[in-house]
Amino acid sequence: MRTRELEKARPTFATAAVVASLIAAVPAAAQATAASQAAPVSSSQLQEIVVTAQRRAEPIQDVPIAITYLSAKRLTRSGATSLSDIAALTPGMVNYYASAFWQPTIRGVGSLLITNGSASNVGVYIDGFYSPNIEASDIQLLNVQSIQVLEGPQGTLFGRNTTGGAILVDTSPPSTTTNLMAKVDWSSYNTQKYQTYFTTGITHDLAFDVAGMLTQSDGWIHNITADNRDAGAYRDYAVRLGLLYTPTDNLSFLLHYYHSGSSDPTNLLFSAYEKNGVPQVYGRFIPGSIITTSPYETAYPADQPVDFKLHTNVFQLTAKYDFGVATLTSYTQYRKEYGEQFIQEGFDSVPTLYLDITESDPRTFSQEFLVNSKPGSRLQWTAGAFIFDYRDLWPTYGSIFGSPMSLLAGSASTNREFAGYFNLTYQLARKWFLTGGFRYTHDEVSEAAYYAADFPAESYPTLTNNRGTPRAVLRYQINPQSSVYASFSTGFKAALYDLGAGTKTPVLPESLKAYEIGYKLATPRVRAHISGYFYNYSDLQVESYEVVNNVTVALYNNAAASRIWGFDGGLDFRIIPALQIHLGAAYTHAIYVDYTAAPTYPECLSAACGNAYGLYLNSSTNASGFDMPNAPRFTGTFSPVYTIGIPGGSSLALSATYYYTSSYYFDSADAFKEHPYSTLGLRAEWTSASGHWSGALYGNNVTDTHYLTQVLPGNFGIGAAWAEPISIGVSVSYRLH
Repeated sequence: MRTRELEKARPTFATAAVVASLIAAVPAAAQATAASQAAPVSSSQLQEIVVTAQRRAEPIQDVPIAITYLSAKRLTRSGATSLSDIAALTPGMVNYYASAFWQPTIRGVGSLLITNGSASNVGVYIDGFYSPNIEASDIQLLNVQSIQVLEGPQGTLFGRNTTGGAILVDTSPPSTTTNLMAKVDWSSYNTQKYQTYFTTGITHDLAFDVAGMLTQSDGWIHNITADNRDAGAYRDYAVRLGLLYTPTDNLSFLLHYYHSGSSDPTNLLFSAYEKNGVPQVYGRFIPGSIITTSPYETAYPADQPVDFKLHTNVFQLTAKYDFGVATLTSYTQYRKEYGEQFIQEGFDSVPTLYLDITESDPRTFSQEFLVNSKPGSRLQWTAGAFIFDYRDLWPTYGSIFGSPMSLLAGSASTNREFAGYFNLTYQLARKWFLTGGFRYTHDEVSEAAYYAADFPAESYPTLTNNRGTPRAVLRYQINPQSSVYASFSTGFKAALYDLGAGTKTPVLPESLKAYEIGYKLATPRVRAHISGYFYNYSDLQVESYEVVNNVTVALYNNAAASRIWGFDGGLDFRIIPALQIHLGAAYTHAIYVDYTAAPTYPECLSAACGNAYGLYLNSSTNASGFDMPNAPRFTGTFSPVYTIGIPGGSSLALSATYYYTSSYYFDSADAFKEHPYSTLGLRAEWTSASGHWSGALYGNNVTDTHYLTQVLPGNFGIGAAWAEPISIGVSVSYRLH
């Protein structure tokens, strides 16, 4: 085991060379542009970036946190349309799906658990509001102004369930200045996208805006059982209304309503996973069964629909009051969502186990009060209080071998949180800054219950937990453009019940302690960050199998510990005024130190299996020393943009987005592997001299790389879902400023 661990820890020469070149490029680029630092800001210089990673607006170079900042332009040029697309722009970040549930992994920290009341290890915040439902977190990017990806635990300022990091999505607020945008996209697979945005002033102190988007497509998946080439057809829409009222200069109220609807089976349409040339499905033992292992093909029964439906309604009120010495912000949110997943577990044409999993009526209420001191003094402080109430109901219906659909089981729970926190930064000397923070959280799971068709509902006692998550940072400002820092931060993932496993033993919180050093630079032509980190990750919420009442069941418990270390960085610079380059790289070494019962899915192929012959029975293996899932050793991204001036005042921007990842595993037993792959996106966009009109020709995954987005094990087979193939499109947009 020790030899295997050392082999995995040894980075390749290519990995070391790329990361070394990134590190070496920073001081060289800084020296080359030192003479231009005093130059006035122009279009040939990088735009200054202000972030809210510490719950206040600050220049990115002054914030001692590793941050990947994605502007609206960079998102558009990369072809990003949903939140999960940012993984190709964020080194060290990997998407993980379990059917339609999205749980990203950052620096090796993520989760494989899908159960009632569970949450992602990476918190998603939209305009300052926490979005807890992992079924609804992969949002469409509707009028997004910027996205900040905070890497590392953010437990002090953002609370529980941010052990991996936090994703902050900021949208454009209403304005009294009239602004209009309309955009139409056409691309492969008869994909059409329509977007619009409009804002104007109703009175001098009242502004209104509306943003809308509709996407529909035939999809790229062919169901060979029914010869249906539109099996992956989807339709998504979203609308957001905003009203901004500023009765005085120091008081404002921003009201948002967001509604979305989706019918998208893409993440539920699987081919059979292939191992050593053999499709891993039970159906191969049944004469006449139709099976496919090819990308972009599926073989489901023609009369059983596979789909994912989601409806979301969100009300958000942000109130701000400036009372001189500080600013008070109130965030009030109510969310109501309804989702359905129609799943065929067999991954072939045999109607084995057909599940209709419905996450019915999850409701969220949250209230946060945030107080920030005014900038300018040696002591900067932030304090806040947070209240959270999340109620989840999850019934499961099923049909086995064509039997009538009936209730199989269901679960319910209420998750509550009450927290108070503060964060202080004091200027010790002219260039030294000390930051300290602490959050105290009272967390509870109540009203938990499990019920099934063959026995009455079973209630669980209230589960409570109190946690403190401190933070400490020492930063040295080399000059106004650069600084170095050393930090200690913590985070935890909330406790939960493994509802339905036949045990009332709670799954205790995960905890993570992070040690990090970093360097940041921001000049008119160069912006960079480099960081190295070490994580002590304990009490991981993991899955294992045990025999309960003579039945093998999946159990969630705290059976593992891990160690993670690595380094990552990003570099934005202009070689010449017309050329801007984004470069990022990350090396992650994430292994389980102690995990003796990782789940596996061996196929039962002996006579002793009896009626279970050919099924994939739950088992366990010792994964100590194994790679953690969704944690490639190396990831990198390269995005150049070259702008050409055209006579008459118009311009042409040529851009590319290249992403590379080394191999990684989808599971904790290292049984399902994704091999190294890369993707390339290209875009040419013309903008008129007035700035009103633009048109673009673009291609996503132009190398037509075949790679998996998930591997989903089940008793009747192992499913494989594939990413979108090559797509070519055009877009036309109009803006009125």
